[in-house]
Amino acid sequence: MTGINADSIEQASMILQSTSLNGVDNWFQILRRLVTMLERPVTSATNSKRWNAYAGYNPTWMCKLIEIMRVYNNFCRTNEKSLKDKRSNDEPTTPAQRVGIAQHVYRASDILSFSANKEFMVG
Repeated sequence: MTGINADSIEQASMILQSTSLNGVDNWFQILRRLVTMLERPVTSATNSKRWNAYAGYNPTWMCKLIEIMRVYNNFCRTNEKSLKDKRSNDEPTTPAQRVGIAQHVYRASDILSFSANKEFMVG
C-alpha cells in the first residue's frame, strides 16, 4: 500500500472531474430500446395506472437478456453509424475490437452456437 499525499489527491480529483456518465446512460438507452421487456411503461390517456404489456415478470430472465445483449453489443454491434455520420473511411469495429479482445466482428449465430467443448477440448 502506498501513502496518500497532496499530489495523489490532486491527481485523483482531476481524474474525477473529467469523468462522465454518458457511457452508462447510453448503455441504459440501448437496453431500453432494443430489449422490449426493458422498455419504460407508458401511461395511457384514459388510465393513469402504469402497465407495460411487454414487461418481464421474472427477474432471472431479465438478467439473462441483459447478459445476452451485453455480449451482442460488445462483439457484434459496430460503430458503423457514427463513422458514417463523421464521413470516415475507417473500417467499422466492435467495442471488443477497439479494446483488443476480439480480432473481427462476430455474428449473433457465432455467439449463440458457441460451445466451450468444441473450442477447447482436444480430441
